[in-house]
Amino acid sequence: MEHLTKLLHAPSEPGIPAELEDLTTLHDVHDYLIELRNLLSAFSRGDLSSSIKLRGVIAGRLKALQASIYHLTWQIQQVADGDFSQRIDFLGEFSIAFNSMVEQFYATLQALQQKDEELTSLTLALQDEIEQKSLAMAALRESEATFRHLAEYDTLTEVFNRRSFYNFAPIELLRSREKNRHCSVAIFDIDHFKRFNDSYGHLEGDAALRHITKIIKAGLRQNDIIARYGGEEFVLLFPLTHPGVSKNIAERLRESVAKSPVKTFFGDVPVTISIGIVDVPPDLQNLPSLEEALRYADEALYKAKEAGRNRLVSVPWP
Repeated sequence: MEHLTKLLHAPSEPGIPAELEDLTTLHDVHDYLIELRNLLSAFSRGDLSSSIKLRGVIAGRLKALQASIYHLTWQIQQVADGDFSQRIDFLGEFSIAFNSMVEQFYATLQALQQKDEELTSLTLALQDEIEQKSLAMAALRESEATFRHLAEYDTLTEVFNRRSFYNFAPIELLRSREKNRHCSVAIFDIDHFKRFNDSYGHLEGDAALRHITKIIKAGLRQNDIIARYGGEEFVLLFPLTHPGVSKNIAERLRESVAKSPVKTFFGDVPVTISIGIVDVPPDLQNLPSLEEALRYADEALYKAKEAGRNRLVSVPWP
């Protein structure tokens, strides 16, 4: 009995005392308890791989426990893979705790999924709102650009209108003066334009205006300005130039128009322009106003018309 007590309680495996070596039954019990100790030690470490070869009631209970733990391990893996239908009923209070844990996991997962769906819905709604705002901003910018263009440009000829010219021209006059460069202002109109409209109609007259401004724009330098001054009258500004340069440019423009007839429903119709131009030198005591420059250019244009039209008249600054 002392030896059996050691087998049950001693931390290390006790050997059979020499005086008991001849007891066959003791050897059988000793070997059984040693195997049982080893199995229980393996189970306590989570090692369920040992094959239980013992027989009897205790061995049967161990085999049942091993099978239950194996099955429980499989069920836990199923839960980890998303199967929350797993339930156990063979481990007493542990079964209750396990089943409660699985139910709470499932409830938590459903709540998370609902939150995820709500978050996804809010994200999509936010993305849609951002997209709508982006489209609205793009439309607003496009609308602003359209209105700004309409405010600055003549809709028929697509050149600056009179108001834009009065906004930009004084800046260029001042810039030319600051850089000690000349600046020229010119006015031109289409010769006998009323007669053209009376003969071919206003639609063909509009075509003539577009045709001539296209030729003029193609012959200007990058910083030169053209604007529709009113009716068939246009104004030109040549900033940062040298004496005589702007006059030569304006003369080439006049010649280009004269060589390019307007294509109308009635055939090619020749058109000409008359130009008056004044040079604004940078060494004037006071910066002249734009109105002064336009007045002198208009007087030059009047002289060009008096001289027979289809010509350029240049006047010096008084």
